[in-house]
Amino acid sequence: MLRTNCGDLAKNGYPENKKNPPKRGDGQAGHPPYDTACFHVPQAIEKFLKAFLIYHDPSVPRIHDLEELKRLCLTIQLLPELDEIDLSEITDYAVEIWYDIEFWPDEQDLKESILIARKVRQIILDLIAS
Repeated sequence: MLRTNCGDLAKNGYPENKKNPPKRGDGQAGHPPYDTACFHVPQAIEKFLKAFLIYHDPSVPRIHDLEELKRLCLTIQLLPELDEIDLSEITDYAVEIWYDIEFWPDEQDLKESILIARKVRQIILDLIAS
């Protein structure tokens, strides 16, 4: 993960893609918008977990903490594959990306988060489809 130098921020101003989130493919100078992509990963995981919760009970709490949503899923059904996935860091992406000017996820961060999102998606789809 890259960290922005605060001195550079003071001299050069706030990075444009932090003020106005870039759209897919709008990376600057060969730097794809990993921050924007990483922002959407927890959103997708949240939707998967809430789909499972809604499948069992339409009244889903209005929370965005992925670990808490996972805990709620585990109260409905014992899911060892889901239980072993650590979602705490991915939950932080949604907050850190927009509020921590030093947080710059890189390509590896994005790849790891997408792998986790795909695992969660597969676990949920297997349960709902069965």
